[in-house]
Amino acid sequence: RVVDKTVKNPNNFSKVDVNFLEDEEKLKEHYPDVLDANAAFCNVEAGSILYLPASWFHEVTSYGTADGHLALNYWFHPPDG
Repeated sequence: RVVDKTVKNPNNFSKVDVNFLEDEEKLKEHYPDVLDANAAFCNVEAGSILYLPASWFHEVTSYGTADGHLALNYWFHPPDG
């Protein structure tokens, strides 16, 4: 299988228009399945890591300390197989 790694918006990126997220009526009209989605929340403490499997949609809020903080994304693309 050959994978084009230059695709700007791969199929696993969300198709939901972020401008609709605060408007339940627009969501219901354009993306009704989003209203059935389940949410999960977590806090990641210093020295910890959160692993998200490929294609998991997520939103992150980062907070720093007096020492600063680091948020790192590592986009690993498995070898073509």
